[in-house]
Amino acid sequence: MPESVQAVVQQAFDIKESTGKEAQRINDALLQELVVQE
Repeated sequence: MPESVQAVVQQAFDIKESTGKEAQRINDALLQELVVQE
């Protein structure tokens, strides 16, 4: 994986660890971005 993608994935995991529904929504949005870019 490119480093930029790894960084986004790591951020997503960090966010998901920290708080509930809002974090899940953000995480889902980030995952959607990754899917679109591939």
